[in-house]
Amino acid sequence: MTTRNRKPLMTLYSDVQCPFSHQTRIVVQEKQIDCQIVDLVDGHWPEEVASANPYAQGPTLFDRDIVIFHSRIIMEYLDER
Repeated sequence: MTTRNRKPLMTLYSDVQCPFSHQTRIVVQEKQIDCQIVDLVDGHWPEEVASANPYAQGPTLFDRDIVIFHSRIIMEYLDER
């Protein structure tokens, strides 16, 4: 059986200068969660992320059909998962 390079189901959009994004990245690393992390530059959010996150700040997590954009809720979700 061969294993192919799989794209992670979760994608975390994270602003490198945001402390809330940093907290979320730490949880992903500590729990060794298979998650693609995309660094965002303030003011240059992809349209998909900007439309999903009404606050246009902090981390935004996409997991299949779920979108979460508050750092504490993201961390709780990752803990439960």
